[in-house]
Amino acid sequence: MNINRISVLWKKGFIAGVFLVVVLPVTGAPAIEWVEIPAGSFQMGNPEPAIEEWDEAPVHTVELSRGFQVSKTEITIEQYRDFRPDYEPPSNAAGFAVGVSWADAMAYCAWLSEREGLTCRLPTEAEWEWTARQLETSDGEDPLPVEQLFSGPREWCLDTYGLYSAHPQLDPVGPVGDFSKVIRGGGDNRRALRARITNRSSYGAEYTWFPHKADIRSMPAEQEIQAGLEGLVGNWFGRLDYTRPRGFEVIGDLDIEWDKIANNWAGRYYGYLVVDRSGPHTFRFESDYGGYLEIDGARILGWDGEPGQETATVTLREGSWVPITVAYLHNYGDSSYLRVSWKHESESVFAPITGKQLRHTPELRFEGEDVWRASLGSFAPIGFRVVQAPESATPALPEIVPFVRQAVSQTQPMLKEGPRSDRPHYRRRFLLPIPPDNVPRRETRLAGFHPVIMDHNHSPSMEVMPNGDVLFISYSSEREYEPETTMIATRLRFGAEQWDMPEVLFDFADANEHAPCLFTDWETERVWFFWGTPSMEDAFPFQWTTSDDNGANWAAPRFPRFPEPVGSHSRQPISGPFRTHDGVFYLPSDGRFQGSVLWATDDGGETWRDTRGRSAGRHTVYVELSDGRIMALGGKNTDIDGFQPVVFSSDSGRTWSEPERTSLPALGSNQRPSLMRLQSGRLFYCGDFQHRTGAQPDGFDQRGALVALSEDEGETWIMKELPGALPHEADGDDDTLG
Repeated sequence: MNINRISVLWKKGFIAGVFLVVVLPVTGAPAIEWVEIPAGSFQMGNPEPAIEEWDEAPVHTVELSRGFQVSKTEITIEQYRDFRPDYEPPSNAAGFAVGVSWADAMAYCAWLSEREGLTCRLPTEAEWEWTARQLETSDGEDPLPVEQLFSGPREWCLDTYGLYSAHPQLDPVGPVGDFSKVIRGGGDNRRALRARITNRSSYGAEYTWFPHKADIRSMPAEQEIQAGLEGLVGNWFGRLDYTRPRGFEVIGDLDIEWDKIANNWAGRYYGYLVVDRSGPHTFRFESDYGGYLEIDGARILGWDGEPGQETATVTLREGSWVPITVAYLHNYGDSSYLRVSWKHESESVFAPITGKQLRHTPELRFEGEDVWRASLGSFAPIGFRVVQAPESATPALPEIVPFVRQAVSQTQPMLKEGPRSDRPHYRRRFLLPIPPDNVPRRETRLAGFHPVIMDHNHSPSMEVMPNGDVLFISYSSEREYEPETTMIATRLRFGAEQWDMPEVLFDFADANEHAPCLFTDWETERVWFFWGTPSMEDAFPFQWTTSDDNGANWAAPRFPRFPEPVGSHSRQPISGPFRTHDGVFYLPSDGRFQGSVLWATDDGGETWRDTRGRSAGRHTVYVELSDGRIMALGGKNTDIDGFQPVVFSSDSGRTWSEPERTSLPALGSNQRPSLMRLQSGRLFYCGDFQHRTGAQPDGFDQRGALVALSEDEGETWIMKELPGALPHEADGDDDTLG
């Protein structure tokens, strides 16, 4: 072994130490260089965390009783290939072994220890932060020779992720458990708050990276649905100069009133305008503060600073798809509106430009999504560095178990008396208190809720447990696609009249956890929980965990293995997993555009496949019919004359029939229907009487939520009003289930 001494005397308060760089040769690869880190004591955590940095507190004293050696950089591709010769890195590896799981990194450490006769392992979270603090405070002329803590890959740590203890810690190793492992550091020029000494991230120990890139050209069924995507696509921004992207949106009719009344935001949307007549067309642009309109690449209207209205005339050709860009500015005031209308030279009255007159392509949608995702940051890729140090003798901290997982009965319920079976029975038990769903975040905090429980509690999944309890899981956030989204849960215990208070159930720190989906397998009494991470680069289409004790304990998360490439998709499972008569298990998920996909497994989740077809509409719900076909019902923002469409597949989801009209009202964003088969054999549906805009098909005058039964496999439906829904964050006049 070669030891290179660096003549650096480094002082920090009560500590003085000589740092060594130890060069450890590894056959066939560049040598691993080790840097000596002294023992010491420090204050771990963030003394003034922002509200989204809640897990960086409380600050607590940590003592590291022994010094250790840490690799100068993350493990490189060549060094990792000495251990695993067939390793193929992702394209963004930049020379380092990334896209490896925590379990892979641990296996490398064990291999290296045995090969070199050393004790090598991953750094604990405390060792990582201590090293970073040495780097931050070292002399600028003689800096600590540890590289890329904040400019290279994110790095696995040894610890299981959990809450900090306020008590002093000696050589801490984190809490017990294996649900998610700590990730630290990494370069991220898009979200500087991620590249901080105290920032904490985490993910499942088996996560690597998802290597399949969706090939929409291989999906002819999907291509037909995608042809002529309605509306414009684009982004809204946190600044008036169209910077700080805050979200991706699809807009339809250009007669919009927004509820984003926050000061200083902007939106910019683009696509094509379908022209039905040749000749001069006059455009009128109206806004509460400003914006602009571009037609065929030329800005014809625009201003900023005050409410206004402008007109301009352009000659267009019938049948053409003319590029259009619409930009909007909002700064102060209680009004937030944008109206773009037009008229042909033969007309005297302006008409709003509707969504049916606007189109966008998959390529434009990719572009808009990429603008937004680039602002979010991501902890892909994940690599690791290694330390030389013995295992800590300190026991792991006990897991903090939320009450929703405590005192869970493991016996089957004994029903002695129930509602009469010959008449309808409705019983209301309100789910979430108010707060948190309709009040500012500060008020929720003052009410004593966990800081991750916010005012946007969305996309819920609800399932009956084998013990008779009802478990409810939703994600909570301020906005749908931010990294701080977290899974929260509440439980209605069998025989209880009230739900438990909502608590945090699962949290991959800094990950955009999304789209919860529960399923109870009554044959095995196993509960499955699926969810996605739509804003994380290189993420899998979904991940899942299981519970064999009614949700009291959950297995370490798993990630799907696809032997074959998959088509385009969103990482958003949707409600209603089901098993068909031949034993195949299907997991519904949103497609990339206006479609939904079924993931399928024949072997209990060991392998998965894309069924290849795409049904018409996102948030579609499915059920197997008595003749073996699969019926796909509805989807947001899809309608035929104001009614939900339905399609059928006779080949296990590979192809779908042409959409047909149902008798159920069409739904929009923020409205997810539910569909299931009852023990009686009838189909049960739950939705709303109206679109979120208030629109209804002809023949309907009821408002609010509805339930429906079908006794003829979905041919006809008997609908009943479901009164008493809680007020919804959308602030509509009518109760909805969202």
